[in-house]
Amino acid sequence: MRRLVVGVALAIAGIAMTGCGSQSTMTPSARATLQTDVVAVRQAVGLRHVRRAHADLVRLQSDVRKLEADGNLSVPAGAKVVEAASVVQANLILITTTTTTTTTTTPLPPLKPPHKHNHEGRGVG
Repeated sequence: MRRLVVGVALAIAGIAMTGCGSQSTMTPSARATLQTDVVAVRQAVGLRHVRRAHADLVRLQSDVRKLEADGNLSVPAGAKVVEAASVVQANLILITTTTTTTTTTTPLPPLKPPHKHNHEGRGVG
């Protein structure tokens, strides 16, 4: 599952590095900012630091909004970055989940001794 989180972080890196097509706008400074943010997310995920990864994702999303507001990043390109970051955020729990299985056995109650039939007192013949 960790591979999924890292894969999505890599997708963010791809968007940040190449933009989102000919109609999308991403200035070189926007690209550099997003690349820095993505590296931070990838490092945190790689080290399994959930809080740090969360903080880095919040910073990435904040930077996207600032870059859009300043005209350094188109809204469609920003939306793709935020969407990919949201998938990473939703999957952060996976990097802390373990696959260890614990088996618990409950002991059986002690066996009762077999019931003895008392034939005394029954006279035979």
